Amino acid sequence: MKLQTKILVVLIPVFLLLFAAHSIFTYQTVLDDVKVNLRREAKNVLAILMSTRRIYHAQFLDSGLPVNDETVGFLPAHALGEISRDFPNWTDSGLRFNNVSDRAEPKKCRRCR
Repeated sequence: MKLQTKILVVLIPVFLLLFAAHSIFTYQTVLDDVKVNLRREAKNVLAILMSTRRIYHAQFLDSGLPVNDETVGFLPAHALGEISRDFPNWTDSGLRFNNVSDRAEPKKCRRCR
């Protein structure tokens, strides 16, 4: 076997191994970045919803409106519950939320199950 062939036999597998290792490392780095960005965006959505809920609640209580069938839709828990059910009609991102708690609960979209 020529020296050139021996060098190629050694270098090609080394190159392929390095390329595979680099590809795996890059994939993991991108995946971690995506997860960090998704968590940050989820926290932003949570902040908007909680701010809306608190301000909305305070406004309703300050208004002095009685709670009855005509005004129940103004209550933050009721209104945001309706909003959370309507939200998926306006986005195809798979993002869902409920207004039961301010504790995050992961939900899978229909396509992800």
